[in-house]
Amino acid sequence: MDITLFSFNTPVVRSGFSPHEKYLTQPPNLGIALLASILDSGGFDVTAIDGNQMFSNDFILDNFEHCCGKMLDEVFRTCPKILAISSWTVNQPFALEFAKSYRQKDHSCVIILGGFGPTFMPEKILEIAPQVDIVIIGSGENNFLELARKIKEGGKWKQVEGIGFRHDGRIVVNALSKNEESLDKLPFIHYKNFRFLNSDNNFSMMVSRGCVMKCSFCTQINFWKTYRTHSVGYVEKQIESLCREYGDIKMWFSDDDFLINYLYAAEISRLLRREKMVWGMQTRIDRLNESRIKGLKEDGCASMYIGVESIIPSSLKFMNKCSDAGAYIKATYDNLDAISRAGIYTMVSTIIGAPDELGSDIKKMEEFTIRCNGMESIFAYMGLIIPYPNTEIYRRYKAGSIGLFRLNKSLRNGRSSFFNSKYDYDVDLVPNAYGIVSRTMSIPKFSEIAGTALMNVRKNRGPPVNPIVPKEAI
Repeated sequence: MDITLFSFNTPVVRSGFSPHEKYLTQPPNLGIALLASILDSGGFDVTAIDGNQMFSNDFILDNFEHCCGKMLDEVFRTCPKILAISSWTVNQPFALEFAKSYRQKDHSCVIILGGFGPTFMPEKILEIAPQVDIVIIGSGENNFLELARKIKEGGKWKQVEGIGFRHDGRIVVNALSKNEESLDKLPFIHYKNFRFLNSDNNFSMMVSRGCVMKCSFCTQINFWKTYRTHSVGYVEKQIESLCREYGDIKMWFSDDDFLINYLYAAEISRLLRREKMVWGMQTRIDRLNESRIKGLKEDGCASMYIGVESIIPSSLKFMNKCSDAGAYIKATYDNLDAISRAGIYTMVSTIIGAPDELGSDIKKMEEFTIRCNGMESIFAYMGLIIPYPNTEIYRRYKAGSIGLFRLNKSLRNGRSSFFNSKYDYDVDLVPNAYGIVSRTMSIPKFSEIAGTALMNVRKNRGPPVNPIVPKEAI
């Protein structure tokens, strides 16, 4: 076995919180599916293991140590020369601990970490994780195959762009310049390399990379750099390939914003209608209007994920969410009503914790989120703003214009994950353990008001909606 790709997103709450849970199993991890296809087309013997395909969300929560042991055993059975582990923000502590446990079982394997943490703070990851040999900067679409080839052939792999490693007692990070290549050069994604596949023909796809907006809390604009799309022809052939392999499939488009280019999205939407496919996507609330919502419904869109974020003007300004808060808030109310009438099952996310929010603003957000949960076909949840590394909010914190504080248990509910306590001494490693210091009230007062609001929203949350297939169709 040459290469094993491993991913596992540690659940934080019971089924129904994630858009891919409760009524349908999660689709296999799209990132390792793409890398597996790239490596397979390059002649490598590759295995992909998605831990979330091995166990249900609730079983993991009840039997975490057992699941960890099983996942470790399955990876070890593949005898990889290279083990690449997906390390995104929420599962970063788990990824570091998994790499440490695997290193104890296999001292010769090259362990590679990829994801947001390795991309935005490669030096720190290599400093705190001696069990990791190499970190990948970016998605790995452009450099992982070259790196794997040079490692296998014993070549000069340390010259590969977009990686971090140790050399003569110091940490070296090579810049990544390749990011403008046509997405159509990528091979079609397939799942023949997966050891476990329990997706109920529920798959995910990205027809684009990046976003044109500059929300202050978002990491995507710094991860993907530019906005690019596949051609419609490529998308059509990719879908045809999956349909030949699996028959009727359901598709979740995990693009940062599916409707950035509405004319392009409309072409994809019409294509899906011709294929009679049931599908879902994520977008912004202000990309929609009643006509577009009706059109999406007619084209087979059964579900959406929308980050509304806030209806508080000062908070929207802090988050750089829009240029006209009044128009944005009106569009939010109008479009949520239209979505509910159309019967598109939609998960709505709201967030509190901007520094200028008043106690009354937090109460207003609580009432708004509960109102959303009372609407037909809408499932809403509320959380706190997270100071992710390499975001505008994080840079403001580093510059001293805002402060952060460690969240108490009531505010961490739904934000804590396995192994977080080992790493939450550092906001870079566990940013979801931190909140923004309020300018309008003390930390204890904010914690009390925000904790009550979060609890009330959880208590008044309706039944979770399926992101792909309406409940009555199951």
